[in-house]
Amino acid sequence: MFTSISFSICIISFFYTQAQVPSENPVTSPLIAEITEDHPLFLFSCNVQSSDLEKVKNQWDSLENSLKPFSALWVDLGSNVILDPGKTEDLLNDIFRDFRCPFVLKIPQIMNKEICPEHHEFESLFVRFPNMIGVSIHDFTLNLYPSLQYGFSPDCSHVLWVSKLIQVLASYGRFLYWCMDSLEWAHFFTNPVGEPLFNTMRKYADYVIPSYRYNGDNSVVGLGEMLGLYVLNIVNRYGIVCGSKWYHENYIIEPCLFGKPPEGTISIYSPFYRVMILNGVLAGSLVYAFEDENAMWAGKEKIHWERTIQPTLRELITGNYIPQKNLILQRINTGLQLFPSSNLLEFQQNLKEIDSQRNEGRMIQIVYGDTSYGKLPVIVPDNGRSYIIPVIPSFLGREEMNLLPNIVGYRPSHPEWTWTQVVSNTSQPVGEGDAFITNIGKTIFVFNSNEYENNQQTFQILNLPVPVRKFNATRSAEGVVLKWPFREGDISYQVYRRTPPDTSFQLLVRGLDSREWKDTAVLPQQTVAYSITALTSEQEPFSGTVNCGEYLVFSSVESRIVEEVVLAPETFVAESVPIMQSTGLINEQKVCNDPADELELTQKGQIVEIKKTMEVLESAFIGRNTESIVNLFDVSCKDALGRGIDYIRAGLELFFCQCPYPKMIWQIRRWLFITNPENQTQVKMVVFLRMKGYRVSDNLGIKGNIPIDILAGSDGEITFTWVLQDKQWKISQIEPFLFDVKQCKVFLDSPYSVE
Repeated sequence: MFTSISFSICIISFFYTQAQVPSENPVTSPLIAEITEDHPLFLFSCNVQSSDLEKVKNQWDSLENSLKPFSALWVDLGSNVILDPGKTEDLLNDIFRDFRCPFVLKIPQIMNKEICPEHHEFESLFVRFPNMIGVSIHDFTLNLYPSLQYGFSPDCSHVLWVSKLIQVLASYGRFLYWCMDSLEWAHFFTNPVGEPLFNTMRKYADYVIPSYRYNGDNSVVGLGEMLGLYVLNIVNRYGIVCGSKWYHENYIIEPCLFGKPPEGTISIYSPFYRVMILNGVLAGSLVYAFEDENAMWAGKEKIHWERTIQPTLRELITGNYIPQKNLILQRINTGLQLFPSSNLLEFQQNLKEIDSQRNEGRMIQIVYGDTSYGKLPVIVPDNGRSYIIPVIPSFLGREEMNLLPNIVGYRPSHPEWTWTQVVSNTSQPVGEGDAFITNIGKTIFVFNSNEYENNQQTFQILNLPVPVRKFNATRSAEGVVLKWPFREGDISYQVYRRTPPDTSFQLLVRGLDSREWKDTAVLPQQTVAYSITALTSEQEPFSGTVNCGEYLVFSSVESRIVEEVVLAPETFVAESVPIMQSTGLINEQKVCNDPADELELTQKGQIVEIKKTMEVLESAFIGRNTESIVNLFDVSCKDALGRGIDYIRAGLELFFCQCPYPKMIWQIRRWLFITNPENQTQVKMVVFLRMKGYRVSDNLGIKGNIPIDILAGSDGEITFTWVLQDKQWKISQIEPFLFDVKQCKVFLDSPYSVE
């Protein structure tokens, strides 16, 4: 029996009300034609019980009016209802009985062919519900390969099912919204089984909207995969999916605090929603989805909506930030074509370039300056000098990629290439400083590129439009009159207004050629604030800093807002004053205090040496150097069962033989100094410790990139006891003991070795 429904709001430019007639030659529907740089599509998650369908209407009504004309529902009926097409129709009819709006139907599972709906069932839904504008899929994967050793060939019936689905959707003028993370898109782009489906996607480019789903890998790769499809006209639009799941799956509690999050934790540092959106904007994404209902306007954690998501989406719509495809093509000149992969080891050749979590990720390290080596998710690259390199499917021939002059990778346009050469060919700096700075078209992006520390980063842009300053407002019976000074380089003006306590400005009028404007829509008892911007040739340098969580956007043609004039109800005349610049949301997060702050001076000197030894341990772990790690232990180190150095050595060797690119994440929690009966100082260090990596294959060599994770204790915390021996700090005890069989079952039960 069906128990729950999940809805999402998708912002579109009009209500779709006419059913499309099936045809051999589909015609682009008005809806799809309206998803453009000026009319993006947004998707917002919302769950409702089947017994409480009124919640859908209530939530729709509570969505702000400025977004409603662009809105539709994204409906998730769940796998149980998919098994009963009649129940699907009845339920949808109950939902839309009292109000009408477009919706997209979510198909939660397609990998299980027993529950995949028949295609004719969609056709009947299109006839019954003319406001159904498309369907979406989310669990597609081609991370399955034949096993020659065991004579196994994976069932790929879902590939044919999706191919047929695209054709049916196109014949009715509907679209497929297709979500995957960067790794799954790479599998699809290189697995020979996927080529027929790829050709179907290309044939029906207007009716497939691929989407990159943030999942904790380098976002620049996922965006590059979407960009490759977009600039080569494989599809005509693509999207991104923003959510918090990747945040806590990578053991991030909040910036600069790592650990195992409390059970049921769903929150995320609010500004990360902004940077996920802006990442898509700078890459030309036209569809933006949000998975977490609790982060929306009616959710339990609506602070994310109020402070970050809603203002950023307003800014996206009014600012016209999304670049047109021709501007993107002017910005890029190089693409990476992936290598075809008929098995898991061949696929590793691609990961060597694009994935620093599971392999070297040489492109990430060299082109984008990532120094984390895949230890933590990288949402913002360290630098933006090379923009985003499109990642191209292996199925395309050189003649099909003539829009990009330089192709590296599988079919390079020149016989020898290195990533250093690519950097020299793609680097186009638009500013200076240690922040991420890049531009596309008329828009300049400045992001703090360190998501996990409270570090300020500097930036300097040599030429930005000069802001409008020294303007005034006068209140009269008819409204508020604004006036501003003459400047020779000004072309036209925009007027913005905000109503305190709202901190974001709303565009009132654009393209004014006079230096005076009257607002007749303001009430006498209202407190209002106004600002003026100009399209201008007046230029000035601009520099500053960005904190963790600050992601700035500037126009190279329209001046920024730096002053406002505020009119209280009793105020009749006022002059503009500078706006206090934001310091980000840094004060909302827990301050990460250094646990060494309370220690004595002598103790601080000792822990400096211990931390250096921990860094040696980390380097040895990443380098898979067992003996270097073992040498850091005291020879008498044993656990309660009497297991000592030999046991640790065996556990490390077993881990390393299966995990070619291990990572180690650690963060010190507290220190404790103890003097034992022999008058020897022991230093206890409580630390969050996570050792992670990926096996190349499962036992049968069929499925790849199997995660391995060693997490000490129930909360990820472990206590190292250090003693000083011959002027070197050694580990004399670990609690709980590392490489316990119960902790390591995830990899101990497999004989598979990558060596």
